[in-house]
Amino acid sequence: MNPFLLKKSSFSSSPDSKKNLEQFLAYMIASEKEVYKNDLIPFKNHAEMIEAKVEDFFAERFSQLKRAQEILKAHFEKLPFIDEESSYQAWERGVKQLQNQLQDPAFTPPFSKTAQEMMSLSWKWMDRAYEIAKKLLEEKNFEEAEQLFFLLKTIQPTVFEYWLGEATCQHTMKKFQQALETYSLSLLLQPSNALLFFQIADCFKHCNEEECYRQALDCCIKYANDSSELQQEAIKLRNTHA
Repeated sequence: MNPFLLKKSSFSSSPDSKKNLEQFLAYMIASEKEVYKNDLIPFKNHAEMIEAKVEDFFAERFSQLKRAQEILKAHFEKLPFIDEESSYQAWERGVKQLQNQLQDPAFTPPFSKTAQEMMSLSWKWMDRAYEIAKKLLEEKNFEEAEQLFFLLKTIQPTVFEYWLGEATCQHTMKKFQQALETYSLSLLLQPSNALLFFQIADCFKHCNEEECYRQALDCCIKYANDSSELQQEAIKLRNTHA
């Protein structure tokens, strides 16, 4: 489903958006009904809880994307114009293009394509947006950097650096549970990245998950280069939590 169109009814008057959300919810509820077994909570009540959670989820994601677009526009406008391909206007055209496709009743989403491809955004544009996010991170503007990394990973989820950037911001801002989730998902792209396991271990520590903390350190030790500084630090921490 498209994050730019799925909006909670309280902040969207678009019939297409509402229809998309209703179709998605209907599919989820029908799938859940086939396997639901709980004599204490009637399925009708369970379905209402699903609907509320899904609407809240998309409302939160839309709010994040809206905020990210505002940040993106503000920082793109500070940069010297290079060409149309790498300008903020390319983003605006891409959003419009994506909306037009998804509002077409005959359109079937190509699940093999990312939003970047569907929006016809070039890698030149993506790299420029990434440089903005990275600069914000280096300047310790973690809140804005997090929003831009979130936007980048949403439209192109196959780039490891976008996930790592977002997780780093969340980690630094002490959003340990969110950072843990983002780091863990980034393992799908780099499953033997020792540094990821070290950062995951730190998040588990702050979440008071001692067993998971030790397991993450074990993975860091396993995948780190022998005798590397990272491995030695992980071994030291692991020995103090034997």
